[in-house]
Amino acid sequence: MDLQLANRLQRHRKAHGYSQEALAAALGISRQAVSKWECGEASPDTENLIRLAKLYHISLDELILSDEARSDALAPAERSETSPNGGTPSKTEDETFHGGEKKRESEGEASDSRNDAEDAPKELAEFIKKHRENGDEIETRREGDTFTVNVIAARVQRLWAGIDAAVFFLCLVAFLLLGFLGNFWHPAWLLFLLVPIVASLGEAVRKRNASAFAFPVLVTAVYLFLGCVWEFWHPAWIIFLSIPLYYTIAELFHKK
Repeated sequence: MDLQLANRLQRHRKAHGYSQEALAAALGISRQAVSKWECGEASPDTENLIRLAKLYHISLDELILSDEARSDALAPAERSETSPNGGTPSKTEDETFHGGEKKRESEGEASDSRNDAEDAPKELAEFIKKHRENGDEIETRREGDTFTVNVIAARVQRLWAGIDAAVFFLCLVAFLLLGFLGNFWHPAWLLFLLVPIVASLGEAVRKRNASAFAFPVLVTAVYLFLGCVWEFWHPAWIIFLSIPLYYTIAELFHKK
């Protein structure tokens, strides 16, 4: 597949507000397949080309051919068609998708202000609705012309809930054993800080967002351990300066 077609496929996807994951879900294929199309490593078959054209509300020619090729393919009569007043054909109403939002461009009609999920194209909105009905957790995020949809399956949520419960149980058992057998009630209580750390780690993995990780709790746990065990309160407090740096870097990577 030539790179021009790959670039057009990517441009159409972004113009209609789909992430690679959302488009793959709408077509019933893998995200890797979409990625290969846009890298020029593979070509969509005829069925997928038709589905893409229907999804984007365009013709196959508009999807496959470049502007120059489409112009050359037009018949002279079609190229010379004009409106009665000699200008270009007039349109009373034009429906377009932009930034995942369907807008009607007509006199006196403005688009509604809605949330991200409602702003999404019809096919994407149906995809979101279906997963929510299955009990899956859906996170939608809109950045300019692109929708990002993160689906967390209900079974994955139950798995992580079980892991969180197991971590709490293990910390409780370890705390009691260290307390009763070794009289280490202090600083054994620091073990309980592992509970929010592990829980937030699971949240960050599920949402693919490092900002969801409770990094301040981790820093606090390290600081208390250094202070309680080795009396290293100063200058260990310097590690707290890493908190804003962490979230700045995490947000930068999340936007990418």
